[in-house]
Amino acid sequence: MPKSWRLLASNDGINWVEIDRQINQTDWKYKSFKAYTLKNPVEYKIYRFIFEEGNSNILHLYNIRLLPENQ
Repeated sequence: MPKSWRLLASNDGINWVEIDRQINQTDWKYKSFKAYTLKNPVEYKIYRFIFEEGNSNILHLYNIRLLPENQ
């Protein structure tokens, strides 16, 4: 599972803004669900995850969703 990552966003694919950063996320359980709240949620056209570190040699991602603010 990912341990450290950044979430970037852009409206033009050229200029990117870091909208979230997570470091040292180690308490994953098999097929667990994690929800992270953005401090300043703003809608963008494009999102990019940069996974900087994993908890093992293999990165497991089952599903990534950006949910509306009220969920």
